[in-house]
Amino acid sequence: MRRAAVLLAVLVMGALPAAAVAKDCPQTTLGDIEDEVMCPVCGTPLGLASESPQAQRERAYIERLIAQCRSKDQVKRALVAEIVDR
Repeated sequence: MRRAAVLLAVLVMGALPAAAVAKDCPQTTLGDIEDEVMCPVCGTPLGLASESPQAQRERAYIERLIAQCRSKDQVKRALVAEIVDR
């Protein structure tokens, strides 16, 4: 019984940092961003862009940034920086 209680305590303590990070993480989604940024190849909003390889890469990049808890503005700035660096 004591072993189960210790195991439960360890699991709960391990979940606390993840919950704290999720609370501090800006909430944005791919759908919220892709209608406001342009596909660098076809020049249409990414949400309307074809399934071209470049559009797919842009979506994947946005999703990686979102997974890193980047805000909508931070994602947009990162996309602009990508274009400037090319």
